Amino acid sequence: MRIIKTNNSYKKNNKNFVNKVLKNYKKLNKNWKKSNYFETEIDDKKIIYIDETIQNIGAFKIRGATTSINNIIIKNPKVKSLVCASSGSFGISVANICKKNNLNCEVFLPKDTSQIKIKKIINQNALINENNKDYDDAKKNAKKSSRNDNEKFYIDGCRNDVFWGNGSLVIDLINKYSSLDKKFFSKKIAMILPIGVGSLASPSSILLKHFINNSFIITVEALSFCKFYNTFDNKIKPSFEKTIAEGVAVKKLPSLSYNILKDAVDYVSIVDENEIIQAMKYLFNNFNITTEGAGALTTALLINNYSFFKNFDYTFIPICGKNIEQNKFKSILLDNC
Repeated sequence: MRIIKTNNSYKKNNKNFVNKVLKNYKKLNKNWKKSNYFETEIDDKKIIYIDETIQNIGAFKIRGATTSINNIIIKNPKVKSLVCASSGSFGISVANICKKNNLNCEVFLPKDTSQIKIKKIINQNALINENNKDYDDAKKNAKKSSRNDNEKFYIDGCRNDVFWGNGSLVIDLINKYSSLDKKFFSKKIAMILPIGVGSLASPSSILLKHFINNSFIITVEALSFCKFYNTFDNKIKPSFEKTIAEGVAVKKLPSLSYNILKDAVDYVSIVDENEIIQAMKYLFNNFNITTEGAGALTTALLINNYSFFKNFDYTFIPICGKNIEQNKFKSILLDNC
């Protein structure tokens, strides 16, 4: 089992952040769909899959993009274009919201980005730039392109206002399950969260810790990009080799996310490529959900460590993205690993 305890001691000091999430949730939540939930049990303990593949762009990132762009427009009414870096889903989301607001959009992508993601971005009338080695190079070049241009705004996937929107996923689940279980707030609750740039893990950690005293955050990364895990176990280092979980193929965790997660996370974990593929098959065979590799990280951790999660009354598992080519997904289903 590659789950290790961090021994962090989290202090509730994010009331202002929570208020921002709730304010923006009330104003903007009709711009995205509420999650689907699939429930199973381990020894009478509830396992809740949070399906975000139902969003129009196929991932939770539409929540953060909506909230952030709304905030940018309010603060910068003269902005005409947005520029971002993405491995796919965030870029699709930004392009989608820009189109709705009559803004120009350019998305900087790693050179090996899947064609389905490229097509979805182009379908939103956005420009793409594929002349980038990887996500980190795309981010550097996107920032550079917007310098000294007051009408062009660089939007990062790791911003406070992005977090306000992505945090709505936790508000949705709290609203639902506290209405179903009157003792919900006193239960022992775990949430498994994937880490790319930390745009879901960071706000989810703050919100779950704020509302539920007996809550535990478990982060999961692909073995080859285990940048956060490595800070707690330096014997396992990220190789940055290609991963099927391309959506989390980020070499450095932004400081905004790191500073939140280093205090809030209770356990860190890693999964390897075979475990991710196994999870993609599991989600399709059991729930008919098509997900990309990054979207199956949380499930991969659960199905390979059932005994660990018997200790919690509820375990919440986001399933985050479906932007994968059908031919590639079919080949994965036929893989015997």
